[in-house]
Amino acid sequence: MVSISIIINELLQNIYEHAYSSGEKGNASIKATLLNNFLTITVEDDGHGYSVHNQSKDSLGLMLVKSYVKDKLNGKLKIESNTHGTKAMFYFEKDTKDVVR
Repeated sequence: MVSISIIINELLQNIYEHAYSSGEKGNASIKATLLNNFLTITVEDDGHGYSVHNQSKDSLGLMLVKSYVKDKLNGKLKIESNTHGTKAMFYFEKDTKDVVR
């Protein structure tokens, strides 16, 4: 749970800092889906977007997100962005030993 919280927090912080111009209003959402023992979490905004291919390799926040998804969750990260917003999705297999019965 801590790793998921850190990832979501960083993605929300990026929305707050980069998705909208000063004083502009917008929407952000967080969605979680469990299907076939895979948990997919999506953090999405309707901001200005950015070029995913030209993003800075020196972005500490994005490096943190990628590292946590890969190393802590053994998962995958996908980011899509255009002028209508940005969607970050990460997914990983849910450990069945975490299930409380």
